Amino acid sequence: MSDSIKFQRHATWLGYLGIIPFMAAGLLLTDLPAEEILLAIQAYGAIILTFIGAIHWGRAFNSNNSYLLLISVIPSLFAWASLLLPPAYGLPLLVICLLAVATFDAKQYHQLAWFRLLRIKLTFIVCSLLTISWLLS
Repeated sequence: MSDSIKFQRHATWLGYLGIIPFMAAGLLLTDLPAEEILLAIQAYGAIILTFIGAIHWGRAFNSNNSYLLLISVIPSLFAWASLLLPPAYGLPLLVICLLAVATFDAKQYHQLAWFRLLRIKLTFIVCSLLTISWLLS
């Protein structure tokens, strides 16, 4: 197996492992106060949005691209703003931002089809879980 295939498998597994906190928190909704769990889901969603922006931070440094540098910090600013809002507003803001970043990313990764597909799948799952959490708020 080539190093590239191993890397893709590792990235895929780690990407899906990143969904566990959303699902675990959702399962806890029945045992703990809903507001606390929704805030935990919202906070983790903000972390994920910041993480996704950070991908472009690294790309910007590798390419000396000031545009990517700017793009890389915008998600964390919106993530922070979402944490200032109650879940009824913060969760949908995260969904909108995650979809916006995924749309941008889909245009960026033509040469990495496996990564584009992974991002689309993970974004769909995360946005679905955030939306379900929002509907329960």
